[in-house]
Amino acid sequence: GFGPTAFGSAPASCIYFTTYELSKDFLTRKVGGEGDAFHVHFLSGLTAETVSCVLWVPIDVVKERMQIQRVPDPKSVKPGSLYYKNGYQAITHIIKTEGLAGFYRGYGATLVSFGPFSGFYFLFYEKFKNFAKSIGGYSSEKDMPFWAFLLCGAGAGSGAALVTNPLDLVKLRLQIQRGQANSNKGGKTTAKPLSISKVEYKNILDGLVKLYKYEGIAGFACGVQARMLFFGTSTALSIALFESLKLGFQDVLGG
Repeated sequence: GFGPTAFGSAPASCIYFTTYELSKDFLTRKVGGEGDAFHVHFLSGLTAETVSCVLWVPIDVVKERMQIQRVPDPKSVKPGSLYYKNGYQAITHIIKTEGLAGFYRGYGATLVSFGPFSGFYFLFYEKFKNFAKSIGGYSSEKDMPFWAFLLCGAGAGSGAALVTNPLDLVKLRLQIQRGQANSNKGGKTTAKPLSISKVEYKNILDGLVKLYKYEGIAGFACGVQARMLFFGTSTALSIALFESLKLGFQDVLGG
């Protein structure tokens, strides 16, 4: 699943950050409130996720199907069995058998999970950035060093990952359940099911309720350290690069 992710991440990220900036400007001017108001950043982040998921969700669908499939045993594989050798084959097969709608399965679940993440992420990031400017004595973003954006992005990504971890956990388990169901279609399989949760989830809300019921509050924190580390690192790099490029283009264009 590396190929589709690497190929689609750049345009999806461009849409993501551009939508956020446009939404932030619009809400500041039209809805009212200061530029650092809660609703401005949270809603702008939510909007950015909604729009960019037009690319992110198909990427995730292809990546998910390729990651959860098992390499077939040449001795036991049945004629006609489906196994994606590469991203191109996965994409063409989904288009042929499911149409474009096949790429957007789980679109709603993705928004429920990553929509709040993006909202909290940009909310935290703007707060951290204002704090960095105040303690560093920077008059504007142009005066801020690259490492300052990195630290702000890392703190915001880690904080958003912490707050939304239960949503992401349930979404992941739903994806695994769906993947197992798809792999078992068309006959029996000798492979053991991937043990993620013994309880079947019907949807995000049902998953959250059952997660608390059977695993308690501790269940909400399952995998949170790894998630905070991953998003803290990845969002720090992406937002710092975006801010640097944005300021660079502003200088060139005289903005």
